[in-house]
Amino acid sequence: MQVLINSIHALSAKMENVKAEVEEAKRRIQNLVSANTQELSLIDSVNRDVASLETAFQEYDGIKSTLNTMIEQSNLSKDDIEKMLIVYDNNIENVENNALS
Repeated sequence: MQVLINSIHALSAKMENVKAEVEEAKRRIQNLVSANTQELSLIDSVNRDVASLETAFQEYDGIKSTLNTMIEQSNLSKDDIEKMLIVYDNNIENVENNALS
């Protein structure tokens, strides 16, 4: 009978050890799942940032194109303004010359 009681105590101690190991394994698995979830969240965040940067670069290309068009138009306008000023200057000279004559 004593052998049986000792065997039950030994079995109980082994079961407690197994229980402790199972609980430790559960904690490790929970930590791994938590870390995996955090990494997935980080990956999603990085992907959103990359998408935002891609959009910004696309918008930059559009803005650059628009600015280049505006610069070209302003150069044309500059030439037109210079021509108008020369004509205006000539008209003033003609008026002055006619007034003096």
